[in-house]
Amino acid sequence: MLSIRCPSMLYNFKKKLPYFATLISALVVAVIAGFWIEAPRMAYADGGGGAEPSEFRKKSPRAKKTTSVRKRKTRQAKKGQKAHRSVRIARPRQVLVSFTISTTDDAIDEIAARYGLRKIAVDNNSLLNQRVGKFALKRRLSNALIKQLTGETLVTSAQPNFLYGLAASKPVQYTAEILKIPAVHKISKGSGVTIAILDSGVHRKHPALKNVISKQFDAVGKAGIGNTNHGTGIASIIVARGKMTGIAPNSRVLSARVFASDRRGRKPVAETFNLLRGLDWAVAEKSAVINMSFAGPKDNLFQQATTAASNKGTVLVAAVGNQGSRKPVAYPAAYETVLAVTATSIKNRLYRHANRGKQIMLAAPGVNVFVARRTRSYGLMTGTSAAAAHVSASIALVLQQNPAMTPNEAIASLIRVATDLGPKGHDNKFGHGLLNVYGALSH
Repeated sequence: MLSIRCPSMLYNFKKKLPYFATLISALVVAVIAGFWIEAPRMAYADGGGGAEPSEFRKKSPRAKKTTSVRKRKTRQAKKGQKAHRSVRIARPRQVLVSFTISTTDDAIDEIAARYGLRKIAVDNNSLLNQRVGKFALKRRLSNALIKQLTGETLVTSAQPNFLYGLAASKPVQYTAEILKIPAVHKISKGSGVTIAILDSGVHRKHPALKNVISKQFDAVGKAGIGNTNHGTGIASIIVARGKMTGIAPNSRVLSARVFASDRRGRKPVAETFNLLRGLDWAVAEKSAVINMSFAGPKDNLFQQATTAASNKGTVLVAAVGNQGSRKPVAYPAAYETVLAVTATSIKNRLYRHANRGKQIMLAAPGVNVFVARRTRSYGLMTGTSAAAAHVSASIALVLQQNPAMTPNEAIASLIRVATDLGPKGHDNKFGHGLLNVYGALSH
């Protein structure tokens, strides 16, 4: 019987041996792992000295939160740096060279050949009393080249060809009620006052702008693709008629196209060279007010031009920019001779993306403003661009009533009656306060 049972038991044991081996192995691993995990804890608990090592320390919820916030801020910073690097503030392979007004074309060509420059265009700028040339480079513009060019006898200055962006975001004309436009128009409609708009051009066939643009000037030419959306919106705020009412509907409006998209369809930009041409034309056309609803970097050549325009009696109005509360007032609004305007909402709250700074003089409606679009339709515009247009048109109303006013006097008349919105007095958010054109006219 043993001879029969033993083989059967041996067979069953061999059959179940792998299961026993697996169970024993698991127990051995668990014991060893428990020893290595508990040993350090026991050592510190027994007064071995020092703090519990970080790999065994239990993280508090606050520590976890701090870590996650730090990681999120790092990702945001990297994203911001990447976005910043992708934005160009000037044409990397172009240079603007200013020559004395008497410099001949041959002399300019000789200097260009000496430095390996390819002439793109040369413009006689009467505002600067200089000849401004735009040249292409084989390599990126360097400080060394700028220094060499400025050393030439016939050269008055050399600088990058800076780029500017339009100061409006993507899209009930409540502004008429806030600014008391019906009452304002009983006093003034801007008759006889010329306002020039330096922008992306205007869609002249729009029902709200039909037969209201007196003259147009194209500073860009065939170099860029036209997109009149922004310029059409700005013009409609100033001079629209029909379904919507402009602030100064009887004013004489000029349009200078200085912005254009490139062949890749990117956002419209303006170069220093084209801005100089547009500003020079606007002043030559006897513009009393020039609206500049765009923002860009500090630009010495354009600053000289704005100063010259102001000295000729022109009021310059510009948007402060839409880069956010941590950014200072953008140029040209930051120049002393330019009136810087920020934007407010229907509830007179500051536009959250508006730049801040001591240069801000006035606030005006600029959030969800009803405007004309290039497609013969209507929409909403948000940004300090729209706010600047309201102030430009309001100055025209003041100048109709007081034609002998100087630019500073016209600006002072609006500042004096502005509705204080922030801390008492001038501040870096609202300037002197909300535009009150009715108060200026009835004062």
